Amino acid sequence: MNATAQGARTVEAFRLRGRRVREADRAVGCAYRAGRRTLALRTVLFPVTEFAHALPMVLILLVGGAAYLDGKVGLGVVVTGSLYMRRLVDPLDRAPTWVEQVQRSSASLARVKGVGLVAGAPATDVRQPADDRIGVRGVRYAYPSGAHDVLRDANLTGCPGERLALVGTSGAGKSTLGKLLSGVDVPSSGSVLAGGVPVAELAAADELGNRIVLITQEHHVFMGTLRDNLTAATPDADDDALRTALALVEADWAGALPDGLDILLGTGGVHLDAAQAQQLTWPGWS
Repeated sequence: MNATAQGARTVEAFRLRGRRVREADRAVGCAYRAGRRTLALRTVLFPVTEFAHALPMVLILLVGGAAYLDGKVGLGVVVTGSLYMRRLVDPLDRAPTWVEQVQRSSASLARVKGVGLVAGAPATDVRQPADDRIGVRGVRYAYPSGAHDVLRDANLTGCPGERLALVGTSGAGKSTLGKLLSGVDVPSSGSVLAGGVPVAELAAADELGNRIVLITQEHHVFMGTLRDNLTAATPDADDDALRTALALVEADWAGALPDGLDILLGTGGVHLDAAQAQQLTWPGWS
């Protein structure tokens, strides 16, 4: 729903207002019904659990108290029996929490293992690109697969040393084409080539990063010095390499900052505006 609010102009442009409202109502209704269902379960589970845990203690106190008044058992026996029952009930009371922790841990472990399964080993039998020419041929793409095409029969050729600007309204497919060029996703049909080799194959072989870099609008500067942020990509880089990288992305203004590369960034340090932060976090500097 947040994405719909941010892209309200795009929704209106494609006349999808009614559809988005219906989907929002459906999502809110589903969440509301799920919340009521879980609340109903809790209103039954918690009282039953507490009653089941308290009942044995009540029985011991009633039966033990009656036996003590009749002189059949001593007070110490009643107290000891009550303490034993309390010690038995306490682990049973904590068991649901332990089960929940086990379920959460299992889900987290499955995600970690899933990353390893998806990544796999880099491909080794990929052809080397003949040059640095980028070609987009008859590309079609949709979110999700089978839905309305964001890109339809897109064609583009980029030569080494050439600068191209893709201009369009929000939702026109600029970011989508960028993700396809960087190998983040593959087109529904058509081909995206780098030197005559599909970028998806180069991405699988860990070769694409040496030729194509995607710079998004999002940026992040870590708390620490300017040197710490720059050496996150190349820990062995010396100061000359760092200054060269800053000049490469037109961030040589960093040399005029107090303390130079040792200046602190983030909370308690120097504040950088969005443009400056994006220059420092450009992943292609190394």
